[in-house]
Amino acid sequence: MSYNLNTLLKIITLTAKFNFCYLLEIKKDSHSIIVEKETKITKTESFFSFNKAYYTTLNYDTVLVENDESFNDFLTANKFKQYYIKKIYDSDGLVYCFFAFSKKHYKNNKVLTEIRNDFIILLNNEIENLNRTKQLESVKNQINDFSWVKEVLLNSDIAFYKTVKNFTYLEYSNNVIANILDDISIDTVIETKQLTSRIIPQNLNKFDCFRNELKENKISNVEFQIRSNLGIEKYIRQLGIPIFEDGKLKQIVGIIKNISKEKVIQQKLDKAEETLKVFSDTYNSLLFILDNNGYFNFINDIGSIILGFSKDELIGRHFLEFIDDDSKADVAIAFQQILEIGSKISFKVKIVDRFKNKIDFEINGKSIKYDNNITGMIGIGEDVTEKTRNDIKVKELSSKLLEVNRLISIEKDRAKHQISVLEELNRLKNDFISNVSHELRTPLASIVGFAETIVSDKELPIELIHEFNTIILDEGKRLARLINDILDFSKLEGGAENLIKQKFDLISVLRELAESFTKLAEAKGLKINIQIPDAEMIVNGDKERITKVFSNLLSNAVKFTKAGGLVTIITQDFLKEVEIVINDTGIGIPKEDLGKIFQKFSKINRPGTQIPGAGFGLSVAKQIIDSHKGLIRVDSEVNKGTTFIVRLPKE
Repeated sequence: MSYNLNTLLKIITLTAKFNFCYLLEIKKDSHSIIVEKETKITKTESFFSFNKAYYTTLNYDTVLVENDESFNDFLTANKFKQYYIKKIYDSDGLVYCFFAFSKKHYKNNKVLTEIRNDFIILLNNEIENLNRTKQLESVKNQINDFSWVKEVLLNSDIAFYKTVKNFTYLEYSNNVIANILDDISIDTVIETKQLTSRIIPQNLNKFDCFRNELKENKISNVEFQIRSNLGIEKYIRQLGIPIFEDGKLKQIVGIIKNISKEKVIQQKLDKAEETLKVFSDTYNSLLFILDNNGYFNFINDIGSIILGFSKDELIGRHFLEFIDDDSKADVAIAFQQILEIGSKISFKVKIVDRFKNKIDFEINGKSIKYDNNITGMIGIGEDVTEKTRNDIKVKELSSKLLEVNRLISIEKDRAKHQISVLEELNRLKNDFISNVSHELRTPLASIVGFAETIVSDKELPIELIHEFNTIILDEGKRLARLINDILDFSKLEGGAENLIKQKFDLISVLRELAESFTKLAEAKGLKINIQIPDAEMIVNGDKERITKVFSNLLSNAVKFTKAGGLVTIITQDFLKEVEIVINDTGIGIPKEDLGKIFQKFSKINRPGTQIPGAGFGLSVAKQIIDSHKGLIRVDSEVNKGTTFIVRLPKE
């Protein structure tokens, strides 16, 4: 092998961290091993047995190598812990396989892997160059005469001629001239005027210039028209090479070719180019042609102005260079469809101009075919930036309209509810007076009764006095709360007290309330489940009154839920509102009472409970929520639980 290949093997051994490497050259009938000579290894029988097995029984399959006994014996004998085996060349019955071994085990070394892969590429290139040189030398040895020239001339559509004085020699090419002139009588030697006489008069000046250049010892060529024996006009291209001896023109040699088909194609192309030019000049947007690799072959003037470049700057550059990164994947898919389907494809894309402006384009593209092979693509682009902006605005307005309709629906529900409340207002007032009277009488009776006992009986034990005082204090506090609720209710009802609004985080309020009710819930054997996000939810309202609402709802949930039950607090963030859900698994509310639960002065008798109450806590809660332009509603089922849903407008 060449010095370069051996040197390369040595470099690989040192640089790629191998202890031993070699090439196995396998021909159809033989094989040879190219070993890096400076490396000392134990070449046992297993080494030679494995190499033979590799190209015979294993058939170059590297996967089967691990199970080969001779290969494993060779690894063990030389204490190799890592190996690299790859077939790197396979052509014309000649195969080269690369083997390399290391006594160390390298794990996940990306750089080392890249180095080894690069060396494999270098080895492959060197082997290809060597074999190409061998093939070239073999071909040169085979070409020892010019008998093939005759075969080429007889089968060519080009006439080779030699003109001496007034005669033209057409040996091996007279049949081509006969086809050009439509004259089967053409011989291998003819008078030169037999050719020149067929030139149409309008082209004689061109031919005269051609002959004059030849006389001046210049290689010249000319294109002209002739008229054949059948009256057919044909286009001819003629090349002439003058040969001088002793300062005199001895002879002219050259070629003659019928280029009529080329001219027709060229004329069609010129016409197509002219049509394209007219269309591109009049089209007021982007028009371009790409080759089959996506590079610009053509772009119209308006298109180049839109992109901010000159035509020369764009031709030869890739289409994807001007595409926004977010659109490149869509463009790649569209190009793939154009190449596979061949029909027109429409796609939207953001094009980045010279000044980094992003322009929305809708592209209509179609493949260009020649001989059933796709050679490129033509595309027409329309600037839809403004249309895209309008579409976005329409979507935004549609979203807002849906939100407005939803709020209108909420207001309608609220109005219906308010009408229902007003209709029963008078009846509820009477019920309210009755309920309040009862609630006032009960704690007062306890206070008076226990106080009289303490005063009348001077011998009461101190422990009993302490117990009576505690009852009197609790009932007094209960009475005070009742009076405060009545006063607060009255102020809200009459509008005498304005809301003290401020911006505050509703999430913090709910968390504090949940913590404050946790001990009470645990004492009853209940669990409070909090599903509140960490993010803030800012509302603008009377913090104290809103806190009172949720305190009331949580108090009821704990109060009316039996041991082992669950109270859940959930919040959700909408576009302009926040929603708070307080759910319990308590005794529930009868279906027939749900309609009047928020009515003023009404008191709901929950089944199976004698828990006292004035009956206007939820009515106050609703008044507070209504004063904040919010909404409160309830859903309940006896013995299954109750759910209160509160919605408040955000900041």
